[in-house]
Amino acid sequence: MPTSDEEFTWTAKGGFHEGITTEAVVPSTPPSGLSFRYDVIVIGAVFADLTAARDLAFRGKKVLLVEARDRIGGRCWTAEVGDATKMELGGTRVHWQQPHVFSELQRYDLAHFQETVAFLENGEFMVKESRSHPARVQDSAEGQFIMERLEGLMEKFFNVDGQGGRSSPDYLELDKLSLADRISQLDGCGQEEMSMLSAHPASFYGVSPEKVSFAEVLHTHALCNFDPAMMEIATMRYKIARGTTAFARANLDDDKGAQIFGSPVTSSTQTGGKFPDYPVTVTLEDGNQFVSRFVISTIPINVISSITFEDAYRVTRDILRQN
Repeated sequence: MPTSDEEFTWTAKGGFHEGITTEAVVPSTPPSGLSFRYDVIVIGAVFADLTAARDLAFRGKKVLLVEARDRIGGRCWTAEVGDATKMELGGTRVHWQQPHVFSELQRYDLAHFQETVAFLENGEFMVKESRSHPARVQDSAEGQFIMERLEGLMEKFFNVDGQGGRSSPDYLELDKLSLADRISQLDGCGQEEMSMLSAHPASFYGVSPEKVSFAEVLHTHALCNFDPAMMEIATMRYKIARGTTAFARANLDDDKGAQIFGSPVTSSTQTGGKFPDYPVTVTLEDGNQFVSRFVISTIPINVISSITFEDAYRVTRDILRQN
């Protein structure tokens, strides 16, 4: 199995090793199989890119997919460590509340899941409320009671409009609030309840409550039918049994277009030509250039500044001005 240049592994027995084994690494199309002109160039190899490239190829378009990393999947990929144990590095959980994702899983017969549950039936678990408190054992019934209590607190947390967050006209004001700001607005919450509210939603994002946008949490709540219990189920329970990389590979294997991996894009230039000409020139870090009629880009916001988009929106801008 191939190894990605990203990440590393360390074990007490084997020590430190650069790279990590994953089926997400796939070879590029050889130079002899590449062209200079394409109907569409897709920048990136996350699920949106893979699906777009596949569907365009199905419709007879000539497509080139370009990815800076040496692998597919973006922030969702599966590594194999030790004795072929599958480990998800990034986005993991799926749910039928994500209808487009679930449709694709069914398409590739991947709708088989490993289920994570908060409390095993008749199980016990260790609880340590703070560093100053000793650890103690709780049973599943007590744990379930805590979760039900938390759901009640979350309903209060989201109720910014008297309707559970369903119809808030002041969304621009809400967008200014952090998770911590919203919690400070709640009346009648003790320290323990405030700690529960701070820790639970913030755990979805991996940063402190002061850095989490309340509007983003409210958005997730809306996508989960405004049901705090559904938030837990939809975001933390179901993991693809064969791994997210198996999902990405299924999409890629259906793509009959060309692919280039390990090649960051440095610029995308729109020359001013019009369809059916090839008005877009995409330049790679190694100096290679390709032209296309259209470009699809899903470059993450934190790296988009590394690509120069010259006149990328000129045509749209001119149309808007004319109308």
